[in-house]
Amino acid sequence: MYLLRSWQESLKLFLPSNFKLFMLTVLKSAVETYGYLMYYFWWLVLIFALLFIGSMNMDPELLAVMPAEWMGSILGVTGMLLWLVLILIVRPSLREKGPVYFKQSIKKNILGFFAYVVLWSYARFYIGNIFMYLLYQVGLLEQHIAHIPILSDIVQFKGMFFFWYISMLYFWMPLILLPGFLFSVLFFADSEGSLREWLRSLWRAVKMVVYNWPFIFLSLVVFLLIGIALLMFFYSLRHAVAEYFSAASIIFFCLIPFIVTYLKNFYIKRVHDQFKLYFPGT
Repeated sequence: MYLLRSWQESLKLFLPSNFKLFMLTVLKSAVETYGYLMYYFWWLVLIFALLFIGSMNMDPELLAVMPAEWMGSILGVTGMLLWLVLILIVRPSLREKGPVYFKQSIKKNILGFFAYVVLWSYARFYIGNIFMYLLYQVGLLEQHIAHIPILSDIVQFKGMFFFWYISMLYFWMPLILLPGFLFSVLFFADSEGSLREWLRSLWRAVKMVVYNWPFIFLSLVVFLLIGIALLMFFYSLRHAVAEYFSAASIIFFCLIPFIVTYLKNFYIKRVHDQFKLYFPGT
């Protein structure tokens, strides 16, 4: 079965010899990505950083000038623009990545990009609600069998497990959905930009995630563990919750270009290896 063979091929990338070459390529691309980001879009990074730090610390002086609702809206738009810029930076292109490239690419992809943002945001919302509904049903079941000691203990254990799982899943959902979102935008950026290609790019992204799930899953686990380790480390310093969360989040945001570059290089490799899977009939 091709699916299982594809899974096996994706896992071979973790073999030491293959992974070493892959990571060397990722590191080289990551350095270029950070360079482009800071050279051309330092001002956008600075605006996002100031708004993010301000929203986390809720500085009264800043809130006096800019209400929290405005800050949240501007932060959201700035963050999405930063994501679009980041994806256009990592996107493979024969054209020189300068002001003309970014201006034309943003104009071509911005509507499709925001449509993907809305789509994957709804995916996070509904997936999170499904698990919250399951948690609610477990709570109802626990009430009905509370008089049965053994079953009650089992359901309580499941309830605690579900609560931890759902909390972690919903909190880290953007990272979990990142491969599908990133692959969608990359496929669309390489297309003619029509509505039909938008839908095809979404389908190609879903296929890439499904046919390479073992590699993507293990990679996401590593990134999740890094994120959790950052939270635990700053929490151990015994600062205020807002302070340790802000510090961990800032560092994790600094790692996002590396994560995107990592997934982009995987995207390039698998499109090359599985071209007919994503572009049948060509």
